[in-house]
Amino acid sequence: MLLFLHGVGGINNGKGCRNPGLTTQFPLLKPEYAAKVPHIVLVPVAQRPNWRHHFTSAMALVDMALSELGGDPSRVAIAGQSMGGHGAYLYAAEMAPGRFCAVVAMCAYADEAGPIADRVPAAIVEPLKATPIWIFHAEEDDRVPPPGRPQDDSTKVVRSFEAAGNTAMRHTRYRSGLTPPNYIAGHAAFEFAFADEDLWPWLAAQRLPLPAPTADAAAATAVTGFGLSALGLLGLLSRACCGLPRLARAVSTAALIASSAAMLGLMQAEGGLVDSCYGFSFFEVSVDDCRQIGAEVASVGEAHRGWLALAISKARAENCFALGMGVGALYALVFLAKGTPEVAAVHLMHAIWAISVCLANAQNAGLLPFPAEANIDTYTQGKLVPFVAITGVQACLGAGAFVLSSLGGRSGSGKDKTA
Repeated sequence: MLLFLHGVGGINNGKGCRNPGLTTQFPLLKPEYAAKVPHIVLVPVAQRPNWRHHFTSAMALVDMALSELGGDPSRVAIAGQSMGGHGAYLYAAEMAPGRFCAVVAMCAYADEAGPIADRVPAAIVEPLKATPIWIFHAEEDDRVPPPGRPQDDSTKVVRSFEAAGNTAMRHTRYRSGLTPPNYIAGHAAFEFAFADEDLWPWLAAQRLPLPAPTADAAAATAVTGFGLSALGLLGLLSRACCGLPRLARAVSTAALIASSAAMLGLMQAEGGLVDSCYGFSFFEVSVDDCRQIGAEVASVGEAHRGWLALAISKARAENCFALGMGVGALYALVFLAKGTPEVAAVHLMHAIWAISVCLANAQNAGLLPFPAEANIDTYTQGKLVPFVAITGVQACLGAGAFVLSSLGGRSGSGKDKTA
């Protein structure tokens, strides 16, 4: 999939594009050219200069296409021309790092503050130093000022990325005097780039790498692996020896305490039961930020408002569900016989919940061998690792308590209602 950001000439001023000739100068809008493109290509239209103002709606378009058209979130590239080239750098480096597998910049500029004098700012270079980038530029563009902001000297841009360690740079520079059939003054590279027969095969070959496991991820994996090993050992011991009522009661009690603490303490502490925006501080999203993000999403369209309402409802519903599970765990802890079949059903319910949540979070944290859901970047994946560890411990305790409690009645421990 390719997200293409047009230049200033394509801005919709309420009466159509500022440059009506764009349809003849833009190959992607020609049916005979588009029919040969082996990609899903998204071309949002800006309403004012600078793609920074259109980030939310552009990324919503990407998300919708991934969902509705079946795109691969690990193979979404971004390209742009002139103002759109700046937008491609901006989105890939600053506003959505980790979302795009490749960047194509055509007669672009990197820094909205002005042409670079020596090197590209580190805020753009560092996040993209491992990202495949193809820069198209024409010497003719340097000689004739383009309509809008002058683009950067492409050789300086390439040197900046290569100095930072980017070994996946590709640079095509067209010699002075070459002009395409529908030449826009100062933007010759734009039309030439789409005529390059290697462009689409190169884009098709790009894919986001699987994130390397972090220290937190390794710790979560170790905790979960240890817990599962312990669960297997408990099962073997309980089958080999029927005289383990104390172990069953201990594990059962520990599991109920952990569930009560997690569901009545951790999940309710932020106040998400009262207002969903109170529940995102762990991701460094304040209540004000949450409401501002919601307002931006709601302003896009009716479908976005429906999605927002469902997301808010599900966030609060998760807290309501946790409240019920936590109260049930607390009741079982106080009134039911731990380590017996009487409490086994409670452990089974908690174990299934914890296992499914742990696996879902592990997938989105990049700990499993299949890709995360759309829009989960590497920063967000790191934030999910603690949830994997917490629910992994709950899963192991709950499953172990279920196994031991189910077998506990066979050893005569069912009479103890107070342990």
